[in-house]
Amino acid sequence: MADAKHPVYALSREPSAERIAEMRREADFERRLDRAEDLAEGREQGLAEARDRLRVSLRDIVVSFCTAFDIELDDERRAKIASLDEAGLSALLDALFVRRAWP
Repeated sequence: MADAKHPVYALSREPSAERIAEMRREADFERRLDRAEDLAEGREQGLAEARDRLRVSLRDIVVSFCTAFDIELDDERRAKIASLDEAGLSALLDALFVRRAWP
């Protein structure tokens, strides 16, 4: 049994075999790194899409609120709504709830 292992061990110690093994390890590492980068990119893309949907929803809520409470939405106000990010839209919505008028 020891004799059967010896040729395999000797072959595995060959510089070319060691280099091939190293290349396989490097390729495996690169595949894992690529996969991790793809996952991170996918997460970022998903978060960006979710933020976009949130902004659209908040804009719709602001417009619906203004319509329900007869708050006039002229072009200037609509442009303001369109320009706000989610934090700005949330703040505007909070102000509308409190005042029941355009802030």
